[in-house]
Amino acid sequence: MKKKRITNPLVRRIPKELLGEWHKYLVIFLLLTATIGFVAGMYVANHSMLISLDLANKENRLEDGHFELKNRASGELLEAIASGEKVDLRTYFIDEAHKKIDEKIEEEAPKTLKEEVLPDAIEEALKSKEYLDEKEKARREAYEEAEDEINEEFDKQEAKKSKATKDAEAAFREVPVTIYENFYKNVSEDSDSDGKADGKVRIFSEEDEVNKASFTLGRAPERDDEIAIDRMHADNRGLTVGDHIRVAGKEYEICGLLAYVNYATLHENNTDLMFDAIGFDVAMVTENAWKEVNGRIHYSYAFFYDEGYTNDSEQKVLSDNFLQSLISQTVKAEDDLEDYIPRYGNQAVNFAPDDMGSDKTMGGVLLYILVVVLGFVFALTITSTITKESTVIGTLRASGYTKGELVRHYMAMPVLVTLVSAIAGNVLGYTFFKNIIVNMYYNSYSLPAYRTYWYYEAFVKTTVVPVILMIIINFIVVSYWMKFSPLRFLRKDLKVTKRKKAMRLPRFQFMGRFRLRVILQNIPNYIVLFVGIFFVVFLATFAFGLETTLDNYQDHVVDDMFAKYQYILKDTEDEDGNAITTKVEGAEKFSMETLYTTEGVHVAEPIGIYGIEQNSGYIDIGGADLADHEVYVSSAYQDKFKLHKGDTLVLKEKYNDTEYRFVVAGFYEYLGGLNVVMYLDTFNETFGYPEGSFNGFLSNEEITDIEEKNIATTISEEDITKVSRQLDHSFGGYMNYFKVVCLIFAGILIYLLTKVIIEKNENAISMVKILGYKNGEIASLYLLSTTWMVIISAVATSFLGVKALEVVWKIIVGQMDGWIPAHIPSVTILWIVLMIIAAYLVVMFIDYTRIRRIPMDEALKNVE
Repeated sequence: MKKKRITNPLVRRIPKELLGEWHKYLVIFLLLTATIGFVAGMYVANHSMLISLDLANKENRLEDGHFELKNRASGELLEAIASGEKVDLRTYFIDEAHKKIDEKIEEEAPKTLKEEVLPDAIEEALKSKEYLDEKEKARREAYEEAEDEINEEFDKQEAKKSKATKDAEAAFREVPVTIYENFYKNVSEDSDSDGKADGKVRIFSEEDEVNKASFTLGRAPERDDEIAIDRMHADNRGLTVGDHIRVAGKEYEICGLLAYVNYATLHENNTDLMFDAIGFDVAMVTENAWKEVNGRIHYSYAFFYDEGYTNDSEQKVLSDNFLQSLISQTVKAEDDLEDYIPRYGNQAVNFAPDDMGSDKTMGGVLLYILVVVLGFVFALTITSTITKESTVIGTLRASGYTKGELVRHYMAMPVLVTLVSAIAGNVLGYTFFKNIIVNMYYNSYSLPAYRTYWYYEAFVKTTVVPVILMIIINFIVVSYWMKFSPLRFLRKDLKVTKRKKAMRLPRFQFMGRFRLRVILQNIPNYIVLFVGIFFVVFLATFAFGLETTLDNYQDHVVDDMFAKYQYILKDTEDEDGNAITTKVEGAEKFSMETLYTTEGVHVAEPIGIYGIEQNSGYIDIGGADLADHEVYVSSAYQDKFKLHKGDTLVLKEKYNDTEYRFVVAGFYEYLGGLNVVMYLDTFNETFGYPEGSFNGFLSNEEITDIEEKNIATTISEEDITKVSRQLDHSFGGYMNYFKVVCLIFAGILIYLLTKVIIEKNENAISMVKILGYKNGEIASLYLLSTTWMVIISAVATSFLGVKALEVVWKIIVGQMDGWIPAHIPSVTILWIVLMIIAAYLVVMFIDYTRIRRIPMDEALKNVE
């Protein structure tokens, strides 16, 4: 006869315990499931979107980089650039100098003998050896003088180069490329056809070879009055296929919504701190329509390396070599290199995938913090259960049950709840939450069509890791409590240290001393409560703080603007050689260059260098008497790089290692950018411009008497506020939901921890009831103590949360160009504290109900 297997009685207790405490485990299950589901959805959406982006990059032929020239390149120049050959500029300039000298000598010589108009004697004299020797001597002297000047200038430049640049030049090798024209025009866009420009649009003609667009709705333009615009910009402006917009004064019908492969984010300039999908657009028109658009042509050329690369490091080597060739060829062709951006440095291409990667990291960290907090909540619950069931445990140990069996039993519930939550969370992650994250990405970025892919790492990080964390935390705690002997369990003697007498308390009234005793007896619980509230407060600080930070930035950056309009000119003379001027009253000349940092928070970060007139009416530096190389620095630059008066700034040019050193003479209030200010005369001397030179105007009135083709860039309030505007659009709405989530999290964590405290004191509460105390009085003893601790924790963690947010914010923004200081006003801190207290008031009502339900016979059942 087959023997019937006896089931372990401890296993049978698990379902009963689950049913008995179903509300507690349900709350934990929902909290864990929601968090794991959201993070799993983030991992899956992130991984799948990156794969979709990579496939789109290959399918639509994303460039390896692009460069822009001031003038359209000739076929000969493009062929030379594509070859990857580097011009020896020193030799080239010497040869050119020789040619000019030869031409000058020939021009200054007497009329050639070929004209046969000179007397025979003079003709013979010009043929004489003495004359020819003198002529050759003059030629050699001119050669030597020119060579000395050229060598001196090149030696100066060579001395400024870093060892890394010299090594790169020494290791130069030819990098052939394939080049494609990718011209565009920047013009105004009127999306609501009210006659006023709403932003800017970058117009391309239809492209079949490089940087192609994918269409999410509609098609490419076929008629000259049709236009396809960026899908995200269209969403932000409330536009769709069939609507009409005005571009550069002409009306077009929207025939399609697109996503250009080289504009995953709508960065107008690569140096912009943030993309702007509201005020900036990219669009496609037919080739004929593009030619008719009234705007300056940007001669941009996309290129592909003829040899492959596998990572950014290899790509950088190719880029550095190609850049050397490109610079030398454009100088030889007497053209100007306006811009050069390799793929690895292109924000419009890399910002979205980089940002999605940081989202994934942040989500994982928050998940593990929550799991640790809930792990300790479970541990405290188990501790309370072990204390309550100590006599049962002593009996089981005396009956032959091992420590290991009891450890596994008490660990089973938290591990089981975590495992079920993780599985349910993953299911929700691949379905519901994944769609939320994808919609968030589409709300911020111009992305191609999305497809979901299985991601094993998401399962590991959102299921395996949380379960392991829960096992480790609870194993340590349960193992610690199971170290006592069966006899001590039977006697309920589970104190590690024995006090001969109770701690002497201050001479408060009885109720006050009682509450203080409750606090002292529950210190571990309150420590976990403090940590849990800090976790919630940190999230709430981010939710509230993002809004206040952006509002503060937007308010100050507009007030701090130098002028309502900054016009950067292409040249100070027009095509006819006439000086460009304006009749607008109050317009002021200035100059601007961009240099790059060599050290600090973010190496190679662009710094705006301004040359202003003394006693400027726009940039006030207090009439400072600045010596050579002394400058004033914006408050944003000072804050990000922690600068002090007297510090030396070392900045360099973008495409070579020419360095400039400036001494900080003072600071001026300006949040709109990282800038350096000096007087215009010093600016011209520093950068080698002729006296009186300038390249722009500052004005509080719009300048209309300068032709658009002579203006390179216009900076207005719209441009300055694009960062805060885009961040508020992308995340502002979600922050309101996030605030509600933080409130719910706070309520759940406080509920779980106060429940443990009350359960731990059930015997004492029952005894107090026997002594005649009413429910209200008992609640004041236990709940008021917890109320104090919640308020103290909320106030303390709110300030800690602000400090933690400032640290995290500096790390995040510090890796980006520009600076937005975190701003959390006192009223925001007050709102966060009130939010925690509001959550606690709801929990306190539940706790009061729980106290009322504790029977008086509970103390009689557990008489020691």
